[in-house]
Amino acid sequence: MHRLGIRNAEVSVISDDMIQQCVLKDAVDPANESATNDMASGTDTVDFAALRVLSLSFKNVFKIDNLVTLKNLVKLQMDNNVIQEIEGISHLTSLTWLDLSFNNIAEIKGLDTLTRLQDLTLYNNNISKLENLDTLKGLQVLSVGNNSLATTDGLLYLKCLDALRVLNLEGNPVCSDPEYRSYVLQLVWLRNLIDDFTEKVKTATEDIKVILLEKHAAIQRECDGFALEYAKEKDVAQKKSIAQCEKYRRVAKRLFKASAAGPPTTEAEVARVTAESQAACIELNTELMGIESSLVEFAHDAISTLDVRIEAVGNESRGIATEHFRNVEQLENNFFDGVTQLAANLLERLATEDGEDDDFLSDECRAILNDRDALNNAINGSHDIHIGKLLAQEDLMREQNVAKIHDQYFTLDKLRAFNGEGDKPIYIAIKGVVYDVSRKRDFYGPGEGYHLFAGREAARALAKMSFEPADLENTDISDLNFMEKEILKDWIDKFTDYNSYPIVGRVLQQTDLTRTELSAFTTLPVYVALRGVIYDVTLGGLEHYGPNGGYKLFAGRDATRALALMSFDQEHLDNPTEDGLTETQIKTLADWEAKFQSKYGVVGKLIVE
Repeated sequence: MHRLGIRNAEVSVISDDMIQQCVLKDAVDPANESATNDMASGTDTVDFAALRVLSLSFKNVFKIDNLVTLKNLVKLQMDNNVIQEIEGISHLTSLTWLDLSFNNIAEIKGLDTLTRLQDLTLYNNNISKLENLDTLKGLQVLSVGNNSLATTDGLLYLKCLDALRVLNLEGNPVCSDPEYRSYVLQLVWLRNLIDDFTEKVKTATEDIKVILLEKHAAIQRECDGFALEYAKEKDVAQKKSIAQCEKYRRVAKRLFKASAAGPPTTEAEVARVTAESQAACIELNTELMGIESSLVEFAHDAISTLDVRIEAVGNESRGIATEHFRNVEQLENNFFDGVTQLAANLLERLATEDGEDDDFLSDECRAILNDRDALNNAINGSHDIHIGKLLAQEDLMREQNVAKIHDQYFTLDKLRAFNGEGDKPIYIAIKGVVYDVSRKRDFYGPGEGYHLFAGREAARALAKMSFEPADLENTDISDLNFMEKEILKDWIDKFTDYNSYPIVGRVLQQTDLTRTELSAFTTLPVYVALRGVIYDVTLGGLEHYGPNGGYKLFAGRDATRALALMSFDQEHLDNPTEDGLTETQIKTLADWEAKFQSKYGVVGKLIVE
C-alpha cells in the first residue's frame, strides 16, 4: 500500500528550514503562539523547544529525523509521506497525538517511550501485525485501517490496551473473516458501555447539582427577604411602642407634678386622679398589646407566605431530583441491556466448534460462561443491587427533603392537599400511617389508575379494591372480612417492604375532647381551641404555640378569652367565656378565628366534662 506517485519522486529530509516553514505557513496554530517570535527586522523565528504542534504532511519525507529539539511536542502529524520505519521520535515523550497514516510503514515499533499517547493513526500502511503497543496504557484511539492485518488471532493482542475506546480496522483482510465483528465488539464494547454509563451519570449528576444549588440560592433569597421585611416591621413596632411608653410617661409625670404641687384633698379629686392613672395604664396596655398583635399577625402572614414559596421551590426541586433518579435508573437499565447482549454474544462464540480453544476468553470468563445460570444470576444480581442502591438513595433524599416535623400529623382535610396536583407530593395513608408515594407518580398521579387513593386514608378502599365514594370517604375498617384484611396486609407490606415508601407522618382522626383531654396536646401535636373548635397548630404554628414559643400558654387550652384580651393572665386562660367582652375585643377574637380557620386544620370540638 505504497503512497501513489511517491516512489519515483525526490524524497525530502527534515530540516530546521522545513520545520520553520511548516510552523509559519498560513496562520500560526494557537498552541504554538509562545514558540514564534516577531523580530524587529520583520522576519519571524521559531523557538523549537517551545513548539507544541507540528504538521509535516505531504513533504515526501523518507525518514523521521532531526526532531531532537522538539522535546515538548504534543501533536505530530506526518501523514502522506514515504516513511519506511517508525524511528527518531522516542524522545518525544509529551506526545498525545501521532498521525503516521498514508506511509510505507511495515512494522509497529519505536513507540515504547510515548506513554502519554492517546491517539495513534497508522491508517493506510503495510502493517501485518499488531505489536509493541504494550506500554501505551493511555491509548484511547487506534486507527490501523487499510493495512495487511489478515487474521482475528492478531486482534487478541489489543486486550493489553485497557483504555482503548475507538478502533478502526476497516480495509484489512481480516474484515472478511466471519468472526471479525464479534471479536471487535467484545474487545471494546464492554469498556464503552462502562465509560458511557459512567460519563452520562457523572454529567447528569453535575447538571443537577448546578440546578439544585440555584434552587437553594432561591430559598436563601426568600429567607433573606423575609428576615429583612420582619426586621423593618419589628423596627416600626418598636418605635410605636416607645412612642406609647413616652406618652404614658408624660401623663404619669403630669399627674405626679400636679399631686406634688397640690395633693388632692377630697375623695372626688383622689378618684379623678386614680381614674386618670388607670385609664393611662389601660390605654398603654391596649396599645402595646395591639402593636404586639399586629406584629404577630404580620409574622404569621409573612411566615405563611414564606412557607408557600419555599414549598413551591421544594416541590420543584423534588421533581427535578426525582427526574434525575429516573434518568440514572434508565442509564442503569441501558447498561444492563448492553451487558446482557454482550453475554449473549460471548455465549454464542463459545458455542462454536473451536470455542473451547478460543484464546480471547480467559479461564475465569470461560468458567462463568459455561455456567449459564451463574452468569445470569451475576448480571441480574448486579443490576438489582444497583437499582436497590439507587432507590435507597432516592428515599433518603426524599426523607431529608421533607423539611417538616419528623412525625408530622395530618388531619384528613390536610391530607387531601397532597394528591400530586400542581407538582405537589403524593401522600397515601393506610391505617393512620402516611406514606410518600411520589416516586410512583405513574400509578398515583393525576390521571393515573390509582389517583383516587392519593391524598386519602385509603385503607378501606385498598382492602376492598374499590373506587366507590362510600369506601374512599370511609376510614372505618372494623367490618372488613378475612380476605379483605389479608389484601390490606399485602398493601401494607408493599408500601413498607417492597417499595419502601418513606413514612412522613400520622393521620389524626377528628375527635371531640374535653378541656382536660385537650390539655395533653401541648408538644406534638399542639392543639389550641377557639370558640369551642379545636385546631391543630403544629404545622405553621409550632414556633409560636410550641414549648419554646411566645404563645405556649395557649397550647392545650381553649384560648378564646385570652386571645380576645391578648392576655396571659391565669384567670383569662382558665375562663374561656366571651362574657363581658367589648366590641373591640370581640372583633379581635373574630380576626383570630378567621386566621385559625384559614391556616390550621380542625381536629374536633370541645365537649363538656
